[in-house]
Amino acid sequence: MCAALAEQSAEAVARGDHAKATRCNAEIRNHPPHPGDRRMSPAAAQLDIQAMRADAQLLLTPDADATPEDGLSELTLRMRGHIMRLTPAVEDAMAAHPHNDDVWANALGSVTRAGFRLLEEPPNGSLTQAIAYAQRLARAVIALTDALTALKAAR
Repeated sequence: MCAALAEQSAEAVARGDHAKATRCNAEIRNHPPHPGDRRMSPAAAQLDIQAMRADAQLLLTPDADATPEDGLSELTLRMRGHIMRLTPAVEDAMAAHPHNDDVWANALGSVTRAGFRLLEEPPNGSLTQAIAYAQRLARAVIALTDALTALKAAR
């Protein structure tokens, strides 16, 4: 069921139906654990924003082109994971924020762009393309952490 909801959420983002994507993401979060599922406790589920930003900065430094291919694959997967964890957190913060200001609008744009980044197919070509893809993901992580910080500060 969770996989089907994740697919529906991705399709909704692709269509621009962000309300449906948010509902699907909320349903995934509220779904009871599967047998053998090791979900984190709420305290352990806290996001380490600084660590996520530090991971993203590794890909955005001038020497990122020198990243070995195996390290690049790991960082790329980490960026995707960060986006998957940050997006629902930003959406939750948006729900508690007035919908008529720049902070909310910026957060919506960050969530939308991050969703499109997750829908992108990783390149099978050159190392240069793989680095550019990972950097796009890293910029989405930075934007989501900025949006989350701004939403929390505006409360």
